[in-house]
Amino acid sequence: MSERKSASKSKHSGGGAAGGSQTVLESISSSRNVPLGHVHPQAPGHRTVFCNDREANYLAKFLGNAVSTTKYNLITFLPKGLYEQFRRVANLYFLTISCLSFTPVSPVSPVTNVIPLSIVLFVSLVKEAFEDWKRLQNDMTINNSPVDMMQEKSWESVPWRSLEVGDIVRVKQDGFFPADLLLLATTNPDGICYIETANLDGETNLKIRKALEKTWDYVTEEKASEFKGQIQCEQPNNSLYTFTGNLVVEKQTLPLGPNQIVLRGCSLRNTEYIVGAVVFTGHETKVMMNTMNVPSKRSTLERKLDKVIATLFALLLTLCLIGAIGSSLFVNVRYYYLQLQINVESEQFNPENRLVVFVLSIFTLITLYSPIIPISLYVSVEMIKFIQSTKFINNDLRMYHTETNTPALARTSNLNEELGQVEYVFSDKTGTLTRNLMEFFKCSIGGETYGNGVTEIELGGVARQNAADIEEVQQRPSSATPDKGFNFDDARLMSGAWRNEPNADMCKEFFRCLAICHTVLPEGEETPDKLKYQAASPDEAALVTAAKNFGFFFYRRTPTMVYVRESHVEKMGTVQDVSYEILNVLEFNSTRKRQSVVCRYNNGRLVLYCKGADTVIYERLGDGNDEIKNITRVHMEQYGEAGLRTLCLAYKDLNEDDYETWNEKFINAKSALRDREKKLDEVAELIETDLILIGCTAIEDKLQEGVPACIETLAKAGIKIWVLTGDKLETAINIAYELLKGLYVEMKFERPSKIQSISLPMILTPPYKNLIAQAHNGSGKTTCFVLGMLSRVDPKLGVPQALCICPTRELAIQSTSDSTSNHRHTWNNHQVDYRQESGTPGVLRLRKGPVVLQFVNHKDRLCNFVYILFVVACKLINNEMKQFVISSETDAIRDVENRGDPVEIAQFIKEVVSTELQKYHAEALTILKGSSPQKLSLLIDGKCLMYALDPSLRSILLNLSLNCSSVVCCRVSPLQKAQVTRLVRIGANKITLSIGDGANDVGMIQAANIGVGISGLEGMQAVMASDFAIAQFRFLIDLLLVHGRWSYLRLCKVVSYFFYKNLTFTLTQFWYTFHTGYSGQRFYDDWCQSLYNVIFTALPVVIVGLLDKDVGVELSKKYPQLYKEGVNNSFFNWKVVGILALISVYQSVIVYNFAVISSTAGLTPLGKMLGHWDISTMAFTCLVITVNLRLLMMCSTVTRWHNISIGGSILLWFIFIFIYAIVFVDKGTYFSIYVLMSTIYFYLMIILIPIVALLCDFIYQGFQRWLYPYDYQIVQEIHRDEADPIGAGLLDIGNQLSPEDERKYAFAMLPREKSKHTGFAFDSPGYESFFATQQGVVAPQKAWDVVRRASMKPKEKKPLLGDDHD
Repeated sequence: MSERKSASKSKHSGGGAAGGSQTVLESISSSRNVPLGHVHPQAPGHRTVFCNDREANYLAKFLGNAVSTTKYNLITFLPKGLYEQFRRVANLYFLTISCLSFTPVSPVSPVTNVIPLSIVLFVSLVKEAFEDWKRLQNDMTINNSPVDMMQEKSWESVPWRSLEVGDIVRVKQDGFFPADLLLLATTNPDGICYIETANLDGETNLKIRKALEKTWDYVTEEKASEFKGQIQCEQPNNSLYTFTGNLVVEKQTLPLGPNQIVLRGCSLRNTEYIVGAVVFTGHETKVMMNTMNVPSKRSTLERKLDKVIATLFALLLTLCLIGAIGSSLFVNVRYYYLQLQINVESEQFNPENRLVVFVLSIFTLITLYSPIIPISLYVSVEMIKFIQSTKFINNDLRMYHTETNTPALARTSNLNEELGQVEYVFSDKTGTLTRNLMEFFKCSIGGETYGNGVTEIELGGVARQNAADIEEVQQRPSSATPDKGFNFDDARLMSGAWRNEPNADMCKEFFRCLAICHTVLPEGEETPDKLKYQAASPDEAALVTAAKNFGFFFYRRTPTMVYVRESHVEKMGTVQDVSYEILNVLEFNSTRKRQSVVCRYNNGRLVLYCKGADTVIYERLGDGNDEIKNITRVHMEQYGEAGLRTLCLAYKDLNEDDYETWNEKFINAKSALRDREKKLDEVAELIETDLILIGCTAIEDKLQEGVPACIETLAKAGIKIWVLTGDKLETAINIAYELLKGLYVEMKFERPSKIQSISLPMILTPPYKNLIAQAHNGSGKTTCFVLGMLSRVDPKLGVPQALCICPTRELAIQSTSDSTSNHRHTWNNHQVDYRQESGTPGVLRLRKGPVVLQFVNHKDRLCNFVYILFVVACKLINNEMKQFVISSETDAIRDVENRGDPVEIAQFIKEVVSTELQKYHAEALTILKGSSPQKLSLLIDGKCLMYALDPSLRSILLNLSLNCSSVVCCRVSPLQKAQVTRLVRIGANKITLSIGDGANDVGMIQAANIGVGISGLEGMQAVMASDFAIAQFRFLIDLLLVHGRWSYLRLCKVVSYFFYKNLTFTLTQFWYTFHTGYSGQRFYDDWCQSLYNVIFTALPVVIVGLLDKDVGVELSKKYPQLYKEGVNNSFFNWKVVGILALISVYQSVIVYNFAVISSTAGLTPLGKMLGHWDISTMAFTCLVITVNLRLLMMCSTVTRWHNISIGGSILLWFIFIFIYAIVFVDKGTYFSIYVLMSTIYFYLMIILIPIVALLCDFIYQGFQRWLYPYDYQIVQEIHRDEADPIGAGLLDIGNQLSPEDERKYAFAMLPREKSKHTGFAFDSPGYESFFATQQGVVAPQKAWDVVRRASMKPKEKKPLLGDDHD
């Protein structure tokens, strides 16, 4: 194993302790320093690389291309491995105890402490060695991968490790780039190539790279061997998306940027081969410099465990101090028969030197009482966590997403129990709460709005009085051609009809902007039906798809040209192919929030097209056209209220001379070696001015399945959800309204009828009170109808008081009677009055809580029963909440912004934000201190948040936010997401969870206590940086409420039990000290003390940590309030520790004294009294039985594995002592167990002592369950007669899927490599497709399979499952 070279690593802090869940009223000191993150600067200076000249590069001493991800080598393994182990305080403590055991003052044999420590260290080192060996194998595979390198004017195949900086290499199609290369030439025209960056960022869309025109000719073998050039570039850094440099060739300096660089780990696509020059090698490549350790995160339980260990150590010192004082006082000349003065070879008991006696006794007793701190605790906890992650979380079918064949994945096992204590969830919106399946839905062009579609939010917000209206909306024929990403319906723009619009010229500019201003790559045949778009984001793909449907079909791209097939432009029915020369691309980034292109028409027209966020576009608009600006702003607000994502489009005609002047500045900025990105942004500002507004687009992104129900459940569990989104305020607010709709309805039919099922959820959006349902019949037809209209709502309870039930023929139910009738029905102690008059709809009055309405058709003796269950949902934001809105979109701020003074703008916005925060904070305190406090919500945009995060305002923002039930931050940057997360985690000391799906969520994910990544459509960056990965937001219910709560409960029991059993064992030894003159004599045999933790009490606690559960899966989700016990840390706190300490004291007293009493009364068959080792053996036997049975009392679930492990542990003790008592003849325990078993006292004691010892604990648990029960105990009593459908404490993974889905799931569960350090940054931990191929199974290739880079040829086997079988 080779030692890993130094590489740049990013370190992130984790942690933060959990706090209480009560309302925060007091101010948090603003002086408290809460770090919110910073940006690491790049290395200074630059490097010079001589191409195709190894001798010239020799003096620079560049690193080689071999990579090593191993932690150790043969020389450093033992010292470095031991150093890593002894960094743990517990291991260092036991090393100290082991060293003390070799001294004369030790009362125990060194074996007692050395063997357990050696076993723990051996297991840990073997694990480290195995993992490092796997890394070495990966490294060898990668380093030996072949690549063509120019040697002596010909291509020679060499391994990757042989490459050096400056070498000329050739990479063929589908091959991986062996280092960071400067692209010189390609086989494609115009020097372009296509690369896939899935191994870097998880994105599968192809990206284009273009060689400099000066080097296009160096594609052949002869020309490549002649290439000589000099590369002046930045020092190695970890920025994947930037590169600054110049190429000096033939005395000409040419600027280099990211478009000329291909990075190690990427693969070549759709190109025969490329020729490149090596710029960075090995550990200096960008991808290797991103190979960082996952931020170190420790759970709250683990940090509290450290405090308990420290407390135990303090208790140990106390016990030693008591014994040492007693020993120094006990030694006295009056005890002449002990001959203390004669045995002077040891000063430990010399009465003439009591100080020495005191000091030596402390060391003696530390060694004797050392088992009070359990050495096997950490090993057991790690093993339990590992199995919980790999076997339970990863194998849970409830978190398996069938559509994408994606199971849940625990990327770390350190935070399992932390999942059960989350108090705040920070969520991205797009792709996390929504599907990230963007559809072009509406648009505004020249002040005219287009698009007749109705979004989900609008559907819930429209007041309709009968079913026909809704059916008309749902079934209205669409004139739009069905196309993925396009859901637009307006005949005014379709099929060339836009030419008849009064703003036809503006429509043309709108469509051309969509077709030209983007970075999308077309792939496939150049026909509208077969061409596919590779886009960096679904938004871009939707916009280009919209242009295609409007008749502006983008079908080809080169580095300098865009080709568009335009229909109906000059004349209806005509189609012409038009090319546009792309002169400059001003790329999008999170700072600019816009993208621009400068293009030239065939007729010479120069145009700048720009699209971006409305805030940045409006700042750059020219004077005039105020009416269109205002109308478009109104349209954007309407689109935002409908939950749509908006984007502004603008253009500007350029003068040739002005453009040339600007282009010179652009080229200079592009050639700069320092601050290139900053200079490019500054130059872009010069040309992106005086724009003309074209209009805006509106894209719909629907919520994921189950998101509303998931958020409702999490809210009931006491988890507060914050939404941090880049969308505008109106969109964020309405998504928050949509997250939890007012009513959910479930209908079940006891006998078959026309309606087979009714879909969830119902829609209820203020201020309209209609209930809308969708009914699905057997033929698959969907009918949308109004079920009823809510007539009034109780403002205090938030529950409907009256509901008008509208009978429809689709329901196939007679709900009217011939005469007026009154019905009363009681369910779950809730009374329901139902009054129905002849021929009129029935009126249902709900008293409070969930109710059931029963319709009975008296004419039909068979009776149709319809049960309608109404559940009042709490919304993220609703009309009953007091909303605090802090927005920069106010007239006052706009007036200041129009004056254009940056200093004045900053000062004014900061003053506004400060005033608003103080006002809202005072108002919040007044509301919360009232008799009936109202729920609060805070909405703030990114511009105001920037000033609110100022150190002077941070504490007020934090206090106000913590007092709110929901917080929505819109228009926030990735850095702001991380800052808000860190503010709550550190500033408020709360346990936080961040969940996202894109690269912009990585900072937020790493800043939280727990990071959850969603396998979405924005690549795998979030998953690669996360602690847990799931496919859908709704899986959070199972991850937190089931696995998280179970893990927390189990590990609390494990840690508590370790604390209890070791303290009990040590105290029995401590009581014996009083009978031995505080001399530190052993009560138990050395081997008994050594194996107590390792053998006799080890397995049962592991079984409890794996299989114990208080309630099943369904009850955990049915009663989400159970989760609050974890948030409040109810199962492992100082109260629990104190009670366990009292129990340990009681039980140790019972075990020790009962055993000692038997020594005076108990006689052997020979009439002899029981000796010391007989009594210690009896006491140890009773102790093993007691602590194992006590563990059984702690269990909520008792399975056969519990019985086997506990019974087996007790049996192992007897087997051990039977053998040990006859093998070691020189030990005091020789034949002791046989002597004991010959007396009646032994059998009485092993029955009596455990019963008396456990009696107090049994009484306490009974009174606690009776008088002060935990929530889960109440649920257990309610459902005690119900059978557990899961059994054995394991998750049910039965036949819940179809055979095809089970087959997909089997593929996903194929063997996977666990090492995260395979030489490439952001590696996916799953190599499913690769291993499937190795085993001869045809599995779909996943986008992020990274083992393909190894160029390993799979064994040719016949597919096992690839063929169809009859």
